[in-house]
Amino acid sequence: MDRILQMGKRRNSKETCDCSSSESEKSSAATTSSHKLKKKTKISDVWNYFKRSDDKKFAKCLNCEKEYKTSGNTSNLRDHLKRFHPSLRDDERNSANYGDQGDSILSTSSSCRSSMRSLDSYIKNSVLFDSNSSRKKIIDKTLAEMVALDVQPYSIVEDRGFIKYSKIMDARYKLPSRRHLQSVLMMDLFKETSAKLSTILEEVSSVAVTCDIWSSRANISFLTVTSHFIHEFTLKTASLATIKLLDATNHSAQNIANTLQEVLNSWGLFDKTECIVTDNASSMIKACELLKIPNIPCFAHTLNLVVQDGLNFDDDEKTMAIISKCKAIVKFFKKSTIANEKFKMAQEKFGYSLLQETPTRWNSFFYMIQRILATHDEIAVVLLSTSNAPLPFQAEEIDVLKDMEKILTVFEEVSKRISGGKYATISLIIPLTDVLIRKTHTISSDVHTEVGQKMVTVLLDSIVKRLSPYEKKNCDENGDNFRSPI
Repeated sequence: MDRILQMGKRRNSKETCDCSSSESEKSSAATTSSHKLKKKTKISDVWNYFKRSDDKKFAKCLNCEKEYKTSGNTSNLRDHLKRFHPSLRDDERNSANYGDQGDSILSTSSSCRSSMRSLDSYIKNSVLFDSNSSRKKIIDKTLAEMVALDVQPYSIVEDRGFIKYSKIMDARYKLPSRRHLQSVLMMDLFKETSAKLSTILEEVSSVAVTCDIWSSRANISFLTVTSHFIHEFTLKTASLATIKLLDATNHSAQNIANTLQEVLNSWGLFDKTECIVTDNASSMIKACELLKIPNIPCFAHTLNLVVQDGLNFDDDEKTMAIISKCKAIVKFFKKSTIANEKFKMAQEKFGYSLLQETPTRWNSFFYMIQRILATHDEIAVVLLSTSNAPLPFQAEEIDVLKDMEKILTVFEEVSKRISGGKYATISLIIPLTDVLIRKTHTISSDVHTEVGQKMVTVLLDSIVKRLSPYEKKNCDENGDNFRSPI
């Protein structure tokens, strides 16, 4: 009996052991199978930033839309993220680190700190536009256009106020460096604009050209060439070049002609140029003769010569004394801050300052005497109460200045009209010349001083001498140059 019971126990014990072993093996097998399933179905995080094509052969970046060929391998896709979108890569690594740390119960606090650092890094790197962002490219181009249209210096991107303004407008945009703005953005804009202009000029049959030599503040000479043409029934103006002369040390007619010819040839306009408008300098006129292109003197420059003729009374000491006195009084107020402050306080309404004459611009003389006449009472008060000051104007001198103002007002109106960019100024030249002659004759009856009468006579002679040839001008096929008497 005892032997039977012992056998039963051994049998039960074996069954229990076998059963236990079987459950353990099943559990182990299930775990292994689960891991294999997870490993097999795991998808790369790279596909969060790429989209596969329908045929599974290509992948397109969701951020910059650049496309790569792929057969399931993500190495080149990861390389793209690393080189062009490092902020996204940081986010990917931070997310992975966070997931790995979250699996460990023992490192909860460390995981939180790492997570916070990852979040700060993500915000810092993702707040700015990517360099290939379409939005950033649009803003960059608009910035370059602003600099070109408003003639702003490249250093504007380094100005603290402009930097602050840009951040307020869009915190995600980072201003380009000064060098990048000058060498990349402006050059891209120049190439784009030049290509558009070239296309338009190919459709144009003829152009008129204006050119002038001028010097910068650094005393460097430049030749600026501008074209004028009709396109789609509208008068257009386009700057062709602002460059140094081919030989910067020589302003001869031949050097000017060679430089001008190179500019016109670069745009394919040499054979289309009907005439060249310049100032009355002999070198500019001679350059047009060398190019065998008709020359027309600038009407505004010639008008300036007419007025200068009227102001140059070399044989009249009284008139020259009045003009010299005007300049001396203005110079005194410009140099003396105390006298200038007294002058402003003496004026009840305006607080004007006196204006200085610029010899190369006749209308600056007109503005000077106009301001003197508007404030001559206040000028007298200050000069009489200030030591070492020039003598104030006498009544006779004021009468002369009033006559000068009446006469020059007509020329000022014509000058403004001929300089208006929106007007068809070429067609106005002959009518305005006629207006000048008729109005100057009319004013002569309203001028009461001897100086005023003499000025009217000189101006009428100069108008006929310098401006009347414009009416006879004709750009004939022989290219005969038109030259106003000098």
